[in-house]
Amino acid sequence: NDSVQARSKENKGMYGPTDAAVQFYAGARMALDSLKGLGLKAEVDVFDVGEDASSWNAVLKDPDLRDLDLAIGPFHRGAIDRLSRAAPQAHIVCPVPQSNKVLLGNANVSKVLSGRPDQVQQLARFIAYHHANDNVILCGPDLASEKDLRAQLRSTLERALQQRPSRLRDTIRVARAGKAGFADVISMLSASQKNVVIAATEDVEFTTTILAKLSDLVPAKKITLYGLNSWTEMNTLPIEQLEALGTRVPASTWVDRTEPRIVRFIKQYRERYENEPGEYAFLGYDVAMYYLTALMRYGRDLPAHFNDVAVEPLHITFKYVKAGDENGYRNENAVMLEFGPEGLKKVH
Repeated sequence: NDSVQARSKENKGMYGPTDAAVQFYAGARMALDSLKGLGLKAEVDVFDVGEDASSWNAVLKDPDLRDLDLAIGPFHRGAIDRLSRAAPQAHIVCPVPQSNKVLLGNANVSKVLSGRPDQVQQLARFIAYHHANDNVILCGPDLASEKDLRAQLRSTLERALQQRPSRLRDTIRVARAGKAGFADVISMLSASQKNVVIAATEDVEFTTTILAKLSDLVPAKKITLYGLNSWTEMNTLPIEQLEALGTRVPASTWVDRTEPRIVRFIKQYRERYENEPGEYAFLGYDVAMYYLTALMRYGRDLPAHFNDVAVEPLHITFKYVKAGDENGYRNENAVMLEFGPEGLKKVH
């Protein structure tokens, strides 16, 4: 952190990756204390790995790596690729947001946070389960970069709908792409049924427009809008419109700060570190609890038992699938969040 700040003109605050790593480590240490009480006996080494290969080399040449059972981290994809080759017998955990490409050719790697493709599949399954007998409409902008996304969502949704005996129809209704699609969506809305509009896009202009057009039709028509996780970071979207449409988006994690277990964790974290836990503190705790519990029970065979690990995480659920014979494991689970008067809430 000091070296980065020395190069920074602003020289303010904690360097982002440093802050994330410190919080992650703090949460993991709390999990280690809990697991020690449950019988964990382990030698835990902590390696300081920076952002570039020059800082990885010395660590990855350490002969002790050959004896690792489990590695939580590093955070960077290049370092994970190198560690996978340096410690082929260890299971390596990618605990931070990365593309699923980190799993390619790395059969001993698992990825904790669901990516956009996994969230889209969860979104489709959720809609099929809850809205099989509703009027479902898919729309989006005319962007080449998002055509594959909509195609994936549509095929997953239609397969899931076929498993629902109460489905309204065998296929969903699809509006034209781009600006012409706004008129299509409005013409497809039902006056008597619940309308479920899916705007599978990360385009701010399209999202802003569809929000404005649909919210004007409420409450005359019953409309629920589904979008993508990136909407939670679009600060220009009017909150009142998101709430009026009961807008729902997928997410890889969710911290409910009113839940008693979360409240207890926050209290313990504050007492121990005299600081406020952020998302990476919860992530560090959950990842350490899950993987070290798996290691205690199953040893190096833990990947074969990923979905047998009985833990109660604070803010994430684990459901692993293998990304291919020669590839690693990805956590495909996601949660659904809804915009309401009290802010974002988890939808069951």
